[in-house]
Amino acid sequence: MHNDVFAKLAEKYSENLPRSKTDMMMDISQILEGFCDEADTSCRNLAYEATLKQFSADVSEFKDVEYPGHFHSGLKDSFNEIGEAMRQIDHDNLDDITDTIEEITAQMRDMEDVDAAQRTVALSAASIALESTKLWHNVFVGDESHHLRKLQGISDIMDFTDAQVFGPLEFIWKVAGADAAAAMNNGINILEAIGTNTADAIFAFGPVLVISLIYFAVPASAAAFATFGLAGLAIAIPGIQESDILPLP
Repeated sequence: MHNDVFAKLAEKYSENLPRSKTDMMMDISQILEGFCDEADTSCRNLAYEATLKQFSADVSEFKDVEYPGHFHSGLKDSFNEIGEAMRQIDHDNLDDITDTIEEITAQMRDMEDVDAAQRTVALSAASIALESTKLWHNVFVGDESHHLRKLQGISDIMDFTDAQVFGPLEFIWKVAGADAAAAMNNGINILEAIGTNTADAIFAFGPVLVISLIYFAVPASAAAFATFGLAGLAIAIPGIQESDILPLP
């Protein structure tokens, strides 16, 4: 579902690009809403509220995830290890990075004496980290014809920034990291607000929890892309104005 949203966004932007960051926010919200049942007003409200929250907030980062004291230390450490692996992304090591994320995820899955709901949140966030890393590496590096690259508006700009300004593809790390961090942070918030103390509650709430995390992760990633993949390029390249890329309000 996560990458399906961005596939729909890329399809939409294959013909008409957004005129502002607000337009992108509304497009994301509408796409997320399209995954809801027509009569499910709670789902539709979540699509709007989650998108508005993430576009209005600072870009999510791994260091900003707020873990409660009772959160499993092994899950926390493993998720931070995923963040460190993602930070090492470059042009040629995508397979190595994704292999590392998958290995850490397997370790999280096999940990003993772990609260089931906490594990669900951590594994969901890890899955989002994996898929987001693949997606944004493809957008920034792999597929020059990807429709989301059109938002950059400047040909060959990534080659310049990768080599001379931002080191090992910091754009990918920032955007994909925002995705994963928002998933973990909001997953924890949901657990703290609702609580899942029984097996029946965990079984019933699990699928809803996973979908909710995606609804927060997708706009967080898109907002980070608007910040680092668009306006960030204007800051990095002398003579380039933000308005040459995407006019942001």
